[in-house]
Amino acid sequence: MACLEVRLLRIVVFGGFLVATPGVVSAAQQVEITNTPLPVEVTKTPLPVTAVDNAAQNRFQAEATITTTANGITTKSFSHPANILVIEFVSGTCQTNLATKIIKIGFRTSAAGVLATHSFVPTLLFSTSSDHYYAVSQRTRIYADPNVSVNLQNEVLTSGPEVINCSIVASGYLTP
Repeated sequence: MACLEVRLLRIVVFGGFLVATPGVVSAAQQVEITNTPLPVEVTKTPLPVTAVDNAAQNRFQAEATITTTANGITTKSFSHPANILVIEFVSGTCQTNLATKIIKIGFRTSAAGVLATHSFVPTLLFSTSSDHYYAVSQRTRIYADPNVSVNLQNEVLTSGPEVINCSIVASGYLTP
């Protein structure tokens, strides 16, 4: 019984609060707003604009192919004109024998005089009774100094004679 009284008391108090609340809050008063117009200057000169798609005008694309039977790291390179190269997309495929597994594919570049390798992990698409087939497809942003070769490298694990056939394409643009 005492529990019921406490509950009823809570309901009455809470209900009284809800009923009393609208009386506490008064209706919004009307407020008059006056807006002084700012002086507007009209000029007949065109607005300044910037070219936003220079990359399309200076596009770049190169393909590097690796074919090897040697163990270890294999390198092929491509060169580019006397502009900074920006690689924005890398794609390609590789085929290896069953004894060879590709760990990574990378582009070694020099940007502001600093050498670095940018690695991509290829995805194993499928295997047959004699070969593994890999693919890499990745959006990126890699910079390369002017007149410096970009080296394509692959790193593999092998338990026998290594056979690799890769074709990797880099696309992007040259800075003006």
